[in-house]
Amino acid sequence: MLTSLFSGGLVGVLGSLLTNLFDCFKQKQKDNQSIALRKIDLEMMDKEYSCRIHKSEIEANTSMEVSADNTFLQSYKHDTKSYSKGLILSWFGKALFVLVDVVRGLIRPLLTLYLIFLVSKIQTDVHALIVKAGVDVVVTAEALEIYMNIVKMILFLSSMSISWWFGTRGKKQK
Repeated sequence: MLTSLFSGGLVGVLGSLLTNLFDCFKQKQKDNQSIALRKIDLEMMDKEYSCRIHKSEIEANTSMEVSADNTFLQSYKHDTKSYSKGLILSWFGKALFVLVDVVRGLIRPLLTLYLIFLVSKIQTDVHALIVKAGVDVVVTAEALEIYMNIVKMILFLSSMSISWWFGTRGKKQK
């Protein structure tokens, strides 16, 4: 009877220890699974964040393009504006407003012709200076520098005039 009592108690303690070991093992598996799920969640959050950043960049670029297109359309509307239409004035007043429309319409072509004239004049002046100096042969480096300066000037004037004429214009305050 005593052996039954001790052996039963011993088996009960061993059973309790095994149960606790299995419970610890199960808890460790649950903790590992929880950690793995958290890592997956973090990876998904990183991907979602990357997608949101990419989406916001696309939306910002699209918004800028739409804004640029609207500004460009507004510039076309502005170009068709006429100061002489729909006015009830004397013939002299109408003539002045027609003159304003003509001057406004000629600004771009005249400025373009003026810029072309300036560049051509500079090139002609440089050539004349070389001839006047009596230099039959210009050193290659000097000639290249002169022409590079002219090319830079042409590029600057062209980019300035094109961006000024066709670039964005200030938005009207609403």
